[in-house]
Amino acid sequence: MSAKACRYAHPAQPAQYLSRLCGAFHKTDTRGVTLAYFPIPRSGCRLRHEPVSTMTDISLKERISSAVKDAMRARASERLGTLRLLQAAIKQKEVDERRELSDADITAILEKQVKQRRESVAAYEQAGRTETAAQERAEITVLQEFMPQAASPEEVSAAIDAAIAAATAQGISGAPAMGVIMAELKQKLAGRADMGALSKDVKARL
Repeated sequence: MSAKACRYAHPAQPAQYLSRLCGAFHKTDTRGVTLAYFPIPRSGCRLRHEPVSTMTDISLKERISSAVKDAMRARASERLGTLRLLQAAIKQKEVDERRELSDADITAILEKQVKQRRESVAAYEQAGRTETAAQERAEITVLQEFMPQAASPEEVSAAIDAAIAAATAQGISGAPAMGVIMAELKQKLAGRADMGALSKDVKARL
């Protein structure tokens, strides 16, 4: 191996995310840029392209666990309470089904908890309990941090149009069409749109 080394500058990712590069050692220069150095053959310098771990590799369950720790350190009791209830729901489902939940499974739990709180907000507002309704909204905000980015109205409308067109092309109409369309929309927009609102919109269009 040559005494020289090929270097790979990566200003966006710190050294710990480059540590899986085979045979690499790391150094940060005066500009704060992390460099990964690899030994290379004498025949010349070749840059190795190896998969690098990034923050996107973190599972939803790990993100929630990290948020719980952050809330504990910040002594954010209300946020912590919401997150612990979420963790408890995840743990209970894992115990019931005897398996570790995927991100999609956890997203479904988040959707259910958001739906429950929205229903509570409506009930509390109807009863004039505005402070309690505000607490429920705050919990919804915490939960939505872990859900996929909400679909735009245009995206939702286009998805509904496409699902209806697909059902019509298959000759499906009436009540059966509703089930087929909603199944398609749930697959496309799970965690990104309110399924209750979607259902009302589809009914109005059929």
